[in-house]
Amino acid sequence: MMAELELKNVVKIYPFVNPKKHIFDRKRAEKVLKEQQKMPYLSNEGVIAVQKFSLRAERGDFVVLYGPSGCGKSTVLRMIAGLTDVTAGELFIDGEDMEGVMPELRNVAMVFQEYSLYPHFTVEENIAFPLRNLHIPREELERKTELMLRLLELTPVRHEKPANLSGGELQRTAIGRALIRRPEIFLMDEPFSNLDLPLRQKLRVLVKRVHQELGTTFVYVTHDINEALSLATRLVLMKDGMIVQQGAPDEVYRHPKNLTAAMMTGTPEINIFREACLIRDESGCMAVLYGKRFPCKEQRRLGPVILGVRPAQFTLSVSEGIPCRVLAREPVGSEMHLTLDHEGTEIRLVLEASEHVSALNPGDTVLIRPRMEEVLFFDPGTEVLML
Repeated sequence: MMAELELKNVVKIYPFVNPKKHIFDRKRAEKVLKEQQKMPYLSNEGVIAVQKFSLRAERGDFVVLYGPSGCGKSTVLRMIAGLTDVTAGELFIDGEDMEGVMPELRNVAMVFQEYSLYPHFTVEENIAFPLRNLHIPREELERKTELMLRLLELTPVRHEKPANLSGGELQRTAIGRALIRRPEIFLMDEPFSNLDLPLRQKLRVLVKRVHQELGTTFVYVTHDINEALSLATRLVLMKDGMIVQQGAPDEVYRHPKNLTAAMMTGTPEINIFREACLIRDESGCMAVLYGKRFPCKEQRRLGPVILGVRPAQFTLSVSEGIPCRVLAREPVGSEMHLTLDHEGTEIRLVLEASEHVSALNPGDTVLIRPRMEEVLFFDPGTEVLML
């Protein structure tokens, strides 16, 4: 059972707190009001948390909402679930308008950061609980419970209670309990943020496999760009309650439509050079950066340009390049992350940890060159990607 999800120009406004209505906690209400009034987008009615949000998720999509804290990701999730009303715009599930439809009638399941399991139930009992309330036949209940236990690799701990489980087992149990009734849409609000990195990576793989096997439409919220890029079939970048860009993860990463989207994707963050320019000489089109000329693909317009160079798009040079001083080095497995300085500007590099690169130390001088066939060019006026 899969769903098609569509949001059309959805807006969510949270009303300003009225301290006069909080007689016994007026000081706290006044503090909240002051914080609301500092928000970047306001209306006469209150704080605009989500604005002009339009999204269409096809059946079986894995949509990931990515952006900084407070950008409206969780609000969108809550509106889909029916936990928060839509101020303006339209929200459809399988073509049906959800205005006024109660959460329990939407066939949408949601998993939060907190597990909220029944402490006196075993793993198996927690997972099966939503179906027991539906009074389905025992054989069907056992079959579906067994499927969830197998998919989420919980069979070895099926008879354990939550107090005896690890963080990963607790979260998998919560996921199993939400998925067992096969919701049309499965919502996940930063479910792995409380777990350590190795466990998050393992659970990402598991969730991806569960999604592929069940084919349910997933909408997933995260502030981890690596998680977003690895899980999504459709990536939605958000900032200030608006969509910056959406599309296939690889397309968004390789062709960000503007500087904001480029800076949101990739880690370490992309290097931005605002003092570059494009010229044409006898050799063809050239990008000039810190006085050095680098051959580049033909551009429609010459003159000032913003260059975006991801840390992995630099190479070290023996004779020609931009001179930089090594500020810091960070070995990360088979990679070396370098922070360099050129005349007061920090430049981040990610290189293969070869013998030569691993021998670099703070204070050493290197020459670097951007791989111009991969560099992004942005218009300095509009900050839009130049094609």
